[in-house]
Amino acid sequence: MPILVNFHTHSNFSDGDQTPEAIAAGLAAAGVRYAALTDHDTVESWPRFQEAMNKRGLACLPGVELTTYLDGRELHLLGYGFDPQHPDLLATLLSMRQAREVEVQSIAGSLRRRGANLPNGQDAPAVSAAPDGRLETVAAIDLVHQAGGKVFWAHPLASVPDLRMMKNIAVKLKDAGLDGLEALYTSFSESQRASLVEMADRHGLLVSAGTDYHTGSGVFGIEMPRAAWIRFREALFASPTFTEKLTSAERTFPGERASRHQSESTHFEPLSRGTQWGHRRSYILRIFLPTLIAIGLFLAAIWGLILPSFEQSLLERKRELIRELTNSAWSILASYERDEQSGRLTREQAQAQAIERVSALRYGPEGLDYFWIQDLTPRMIMHPYRSDLNGQELLSFTDPRGVAIFVEFANLVRREGEGYIDYVWQWKDDPARLEPKESYVRGFAPWGWVIGTGLYTDDVSEEIARLEQSLINSSLAISGAVVLLLVFVLQQSLRVERERQEVLDSLRESTERYHSLVEATTEGTLLILDERCRYANPTFLKMTGYTARQLEFLELADLLPREVENQAIWERFEQLDGESPVAGEACEGLLNHADGPALDCVLTLSPIVFAGQRGFILLVRDVARQSTLLTGEAISHAAQTVPVAIFRARAARRATLLEMNPAARDLFTTSQPALADLFSDAAEFETLLQTLQADGEIKNHILHLETSDAATHFFSLSARLVREAGSIDGILEDVTFARKQ
Repeated sequence: MPILVNFHTHSNFSDGDQTPEAIAAGLAAAGVRYAALTDHDTVESWPRFQEAMNKRGLACLPGVELTTYLDGRELHLLGYGFDPQHPDLLATLLSMRQAREVEVQSIAGSLRRRGANLPNGQDAPAVSAAPDGRLETVAAIDLVHQAGGKVFWAHPLASVPDLRMMKNIAVKLKDAGLDGLEALYTSFSESQRASLVEMADRHGLLVSAGTDYHTGSGVFGIEMPRAAWIRFREALFASPTFTEKLTSAERTFPGERASRHQSESTHFEPLSRGTQWGHRRSYILRIFLPTLIAIGLFLAAIWGLILPSFEQSLLERKRELIRELTNSAWSILASYERDEQSGRLTREQAQAQAIERVSALRYGPEGLDYFWIQDLTPRMIMHPYRSDLNGQELLSFTDPRGVAIFVEFANLVRREGEGYIDYVWQWKDDPARLEPKESYVRGFAPWGWVIGTGLYTDDVSEEIARLEQSLINSSLAISGAVVLLLVFVLQQSLRVERERQEVLDSLRESTERYHSLVEATTEGTLLILDERCRYANPTFLKMTGYTARQLEFLELADLLPREVENQAIWERFEQLDGESPVAGEACEGLLNHADGPALDCVLTLSPIVFAGQRGFILLVRDVARQSTLLTGEAISHAAQTVPVAIFRARAARRATLLEMNPAARDLFTTSQPALADLFSDAAEFETLLQTLQADGEIKNHILHLETSDAATHFFSLSARLVREAGSIDGILEDVTFARKQ
């Protein structure tokens, strides 16, 4: 069954238009199981891509697409599985990017690469395979190999359309160390893919698969035959980046690597009292300080902008008010002047009635504001509160500042006809109180009069003061309410933060206990999600010979072969309901080893629900370790001391030894000894098992073995089948001396 993969994608770190995170999301949504991000001549996108893929439970490879030159021809190579921090590789990539024109790639990617540095702020080392920015193809192959990776020729028929010429170049590059061809490429036809796969097989090259994804409209996945995927995977497994063992500190459970940065930022480690107070104080400042700044800006805006503007606006409205009131009083004079012109009244009658009517006018909240009339002499015609001035000339009359105010009124009317003047006058009807005042005057030309009224500037100041006090009270009330609300929110936040910290501390302790339990157990533990191996404890890794990095690229069938011996565990796997976490019964089966024969094991499968996904926990016990090995409890003391090899083995498959005495132990060199190890011919061993099944026993079956002293010895094997126990009990006696007589 083919595997959906994509080992050729590009992000906006080179000439793609998607972020590494967006590509990871698209790959996951498309059902791609294994992938690599291969940006042109850069590995800067790798950390983000790896984190995004880990969050989605997908395995990914470090990748890069190198622009190289072979005899002047541009060829692109794909590197996989290398060390992305290899200094020579980084130095070469930096040299290539610095030499490239900015417009070759996307603007954002070019600017990013122009400012790129090596890890930890290091300067570029002296070793660079492309000091002039041009990387030769053979040098590129050596460079990727030095970094621990594998090298594939990207879209070979796109680079060299002529198939014969392409084959010649591929053979030449194979001699230079090329590992494989990108034979499975979306733009190639089925016949082209078949030709490339056939050529790769003939010349011992591997096959990779990719879509050359660049844009949102591209294809996320391509099918790769399982056999080709396994060969590709096994080649990667041989690289240092896959064979190096992880330390216990580096080994993590599913999802931990993706969330490690988040857990660090939330202070996952327990805090000391001083640190807790410092953290709490910092937390309080982060909430309080912005709020206080906002309140300060709010108050500054009121006093610095709103109040001055309002004060000016209020003063303008007051001045407009007295102007309109003066115009209204002026219209009274005009109406009586019309009566004079029409002959209904004499001038004296018209003026007297006008004076009487204007003198009675009052306005304002207290009804004390008034109008006065003078002429241009100036002489007071009418003043309602200063009757002592009526009829008198006012040339020498001044206010407390020494200003001849009535003269100024007359002069203003002569010049402009109307306008405003500031002066000091008595407070309304109180001659003992003097206040600043601003009046509006307007001339009445037919009679040579001047009519006016004014406002006390202190009235405006008092009104503004009342407004300011109201604003102050409102602002303080609002600020107080905000502070109280803030204190409440802060208390709740601190409580939540404290509870969260307690949960994190508890989670840390639980995780450490779980790590300790799982990693210290003598049983192998494997977490399976979506038939993929997500986590294995050290015991399981030691059993199988795989590293934690290799485990990410393994599926359950890679560890539990679908053979007759594993039929029971596979049936249980297919029948169990992941929503009913009930452990199944133990059953015997086989477990593949990375570089050796399959192991006879006792397997227990338990369904679980992990992070919303249905999965399984597989517990594995080595059959050879399940029973007593090399102890005197299962075999008598005499059996321990006699020179004859005595053993008990499973009556199945390789007849794994369950118990043995020291003499038998000396005959085996493997960690899981089995009776089949004594037979150089597998058919001979199968015949012996069939005889045991049919007859129940065998006697004096002669075996010849090379012992640890490199000498050939002959042994007589006698064994009996114990059907009820499913075991074989037997002895091996050295008969070398007897046969030589």
